[in-house]
Amino acid sequence: MTVSPELIRQAIDDLATVRKAIEAAGQEDRPSRRRVVTRTHLLVQVVALGLALLLLAVELATGNLASQALAFSPGSDDIRGSTIATMGQMLLVLVAALYFVVHRASRAEQRDFAGFVARNFAYLRNLSFLSDLAVKFAVVALVIHLRAPEWVAPLLLLFTGDFLMQGRFFTLPLRSALVLGVACVAGALALRWTGQALLAWPLCAFAAVTAVSVVYAAKLHREAPAEGGTAS
Repeated sequence: MTVSPELIRQAIDDLATVRKAIEAAGQEDRPSRRRVVTRTHLLVQVVALGLALLLLAVELATGNLASQALAFSPGSDDIRGSTIATMGQMLLVLVAALYFVVHRASRAEQRDFAGFVARNFAYLRNLSFLSDLAVKFAVVALVIHLRAPEWVAPLLLLFTGDFLMQGRFFTLPLRSALVLGVACVAGALALRWTGQALLAWPLCAFAAVTAVSVVYAAKLHREAPAEGGTAS
C-alpha cells in the first residue's frame, strides 16, 4: 500500500493548522492567566498589610496591651494559655484567608487547585507553608510556655526575615528580598540585645515589608497585559 504525496502534504498542512490553533489559544489565554495570578498575589498582600496595620493600631491605641500581657504571662498560667490560644486562632484565620483567596483564583481560572498552586504559588505547594508556620508557631508557644516572653518580639522579626530570604509569601525581587531579610535578622538581634520586647516593632517591620511588596505586586499587575491587549 502506497501513500500519495498529495495525502502526505495534506496531513502536514493539517498538523500545521492544528499547531497554529493551539499556539494561538495559548497566546490568548496567557495574558488573562497572568492577570489573574498577579491580581491574586496583590490581593493577598493587601489583606496581609491591612491586618498588620490593624494589629499595630490596636497595640498602639491600647498602650501596648498585648506586649504587657506577654510581660505578665510568666506569673499566670491563664495568661500564658490565653495568649497562645489567641495567637493560634489569629494564625488560623490568616491561613484560611490566604487559601480562600488562592482557591477563588483557581476557580476563576477553572483549574485544579493543586495544579494552580504548584504553578503560581510555589511556597504553598505540598503544604510546606503550613508546616513552616506550624513550626514557627510551636517555637513561639514554647517560648511563652517556658516563661521567656522577651523572646517573642525578636522571634517574630526573625521569622519575617526568614520568609523574605526563603522567597515565601512576599512578592519582591530577589535582591530586595535578601536585603530586607538581612535587615530583619539584624533587627531581631538588636531587639534581643537591647531587651526590647514590644510587639509593635515586629508589627511595624512586617507592615513596612508588606507595603513594599504591595507596591511591587501592583507594578507587576499593571504591567501584565490585559486579555486581548498588550502590556503598557
